[in-house]
Amino acid sequence: MMPEYVKTSKLLYYNLEDYQTIHYASDHHWNGEGSRRGYENIYEMISKEQELSPMYLPEEKMNFTNLWGIRYRGSYANRLQELYSGSDEFSVYRYTLPKREIYAIEPDTGMEIELDELGLWEEYKSGQFCRDTYADHYVTFYGYGKDEQGK
Repeated sequence: MMPEYVKTSKLLYYNLEDYQTIHYASDHHWNGEGSRRGYENIYEMISKEQELSPMYLPEEKMNFTNLWGIRYRGSYANRLQELYSGSDEFSVYRYTLPKREIYAIEPDTGMEIELDELGLWEEYKSGQFCRDTYADHYVTFYGYGKDEQGK
């Protein structure tokens, strides 16, 4: 039911199992598989009308649940508290992306800060992160950045 003027495709779910494969059960975010597929789908949707670089392919999948025993407990699970004891596997794909400008907003001043790195890939890969059972590993992994001094 897309209007004619929309030139892109849409993300399709083939069935309930497909939906469950690419989403966290305990949260509203895509999981690692969903993020990979979402990137590939969005790229395909806009690549015909945009001058895009070739699609990047994942170079490595890290399953931090298997590696460090951590599980992800998302916002749905946290809202339900003791009514839902489930959690999800936490894994991500690594891509080598070209150098780009990355910025964050400094919470106290509202000023932009140029970042050198976004995310905690190295910390998670080496096990140097908070392993609290109830830590929000999605936010912890994706929600941090570092400047050139590593702050």
